[in-house]
Amino acid sequence: MGLLRRQRDPVLVVAQGDGWLEVYAQKHIDVQVRIAPWCPGPQGELLAQEYVRLGLPYRFRDVYEPGNLRRTELIRQILPSDIALRNDERAVFQELTSWQDYYVPRKKWQLLHKVTTFHHD
Repeated sequence: MGLLRRQRDPVLVVAQGDGWLEVYAQKHIDVQVRIAPWCPGPQGELLAQEYVRLGLPYRFRDVYEPGNLRRTELIRQILPSDIALRNDERAVFQELTSWQDYYVPRKKWQLLHKVTTFHHD
């Protein structure tokens, strides 16, 4: 008998190109957004973390723990030229994928795919 898996509530954070953050979640989700000061070096990082922690409402302080970190991303601008390049790369990939059936029989392609696919745990 399998264990029941608790449904997790989704939260979406969208970083706009101008630095504006938008947080999307169901109405029962409480959200706090804080900006940590930039303090270089290991000691500076500890000071910045303490600054953020002390500025949080008490009920959020237990959430701000390393074990609760769910994901990190580096915010960067995405330019129209980046989107165009991605679309061009996708078109090339789709074209190559369509050639696979012509040049490599399907069963052989599946075997090659299995041999060259790596799974990370």
